[in-house]
Amino acid sequence: METYKIIGISYAVLGLLVLIWLIIEKSRKKTWDLEQLPVSNTLIFILRFFVGLLFIYSGFIKANDYTGFAYKLEEYFEVFAKDMPFLEGFFLGMMKPLSMPLAWFLSVFEIALGVAIIVGYKMRVTMWLTLLLMIFFTFLTGYSALPGLSLSPFAWNHDLMKVTDCGCFGDALKLKPQESFYKDLILLLAILPAFLTSRYIRPLVSNKFAGVSSILSFVLAGAFAYGCYQFLPLIDYRPYKIGVELPKCTVESENGEPPKCKDWDEVYRLNLAGNDTIPDETVKTAAGNDSVVKYHVFQRPGKDTVKVDEFKGNVLMIIMYNMQKTDEKNIRQTIDLYNKLQGSGVGVMGMTGTGKSDLYETFLPEYKIPYQISLRDMTMLKTIVRSNPGYMLLKDGKVVKKWHYNLPPTEGEIKSLLK
Repeated sequence: METYKIIGISYAVLGLLVLIWLIIEKSRKKTWDLEQLPVSNTLIFILRFFVGLLFIYSGFIKANDYTGFAYKLEEYFEVFAKDMPFLEGFFLGMMKPLSMPLAWFLSVFEIALGVAIIVGYKMRVTMWLTLLLMIFFTFLTGYSALPGLSLSPFAWNHDLMKVTDCGCFGDALKLKPQESFYKDLILLLAILPAFLTSRYIRPLVSNKFAGVSSILSFVLAGAFAYGCYQFLPLIDYRPYKIGVELPKCTVESENGEPPKCKDWDEVYRLNLAGNDTIPDETVKTAAGNDSVVKYHVFQRPGKDTVKVDEFKGNVLMIIMYNMQKTDEKNIRQTIDLYNKLQGSGVGVMGMTGTGKSDLYETFLPEYKIPYQISLRDMTMLKTIVRSNPGYMLLKDGKVVKKWHYNLPPTEGEIKSLLK
């Protein structure tokens, strides 16, 4: 059995045992006052400690990459808009644009809430906020999972589920929709003893210590999350992290699961300034299958198109998942870096999910982009690097380093990394 399942069962058992003992002890003493329920008081503190740790861990994972959490919230809002068309304007017009700040707040708030639960800060308010947050998360995971529930026989049909991953633990731990739903139900059970006795829970050390700890945790977590947003996540849990060998990651599977980098596509869909095209080609995909790909390869008049082999030699990937959302100065930043790398032995290749018409008719002629651009899946590009544009350096297909546009690589840095 996987470790996370053992932990989940442990939380469920501990929460149930504490609740049962609390009810028994309360029935004997005829009070919820924990000062008169010494065993329950100790058990509830232990339970609070572990619940608080889980909130802190979950919040940290989200804060480390709240951009990814924002993408997941957008997915939920799109599902809600589809299922409730009468509220489409609310979900797509109001809530979806707020996904990024909402993801930041929920991530940071979850960390601060975990600290407050442990130190016992204003527990009546804290436990009500915890309960409301858990009801919100349980609604999201239940809305996603329950459509796939089959009662006869009791089983789950993943094809009917709304969202395949809740994003509860980011990319650090991918839970199936029903597992996320179970997790939230277990946490609802685990917070119940502290909720029922919240008015009698005393702060750890002192009121001042509890208050300062909770507020400081919110401030520090907020700064940490924003820093990760501006300069890439501190810890990269995604498939395309530093050290990954893409030639292997795109084809090798573990335990019968699809390859972790299964969305990578070796098909070269090149677009350069000019009007010449070549016919469709039959090429090899990352999985080794023949695939007829319909695309246009544009060349500069009078010059041969040189293909950059992604998995051979030194290659700097410039990733712009949506060029319509890329600032002009950052696009010109990529061109300047390309010019500086000429003759350095480092190939440069762009990757974008921008539509062909916008790419051909607007961005290529307007900016005169000199490097090759490969059309790829936008979701995959968002996964590779949380920056638009972002940079990924490869050496024979191995990820050497990644950069945010706020701290782009220099020619000298790239050369030193490839020595």
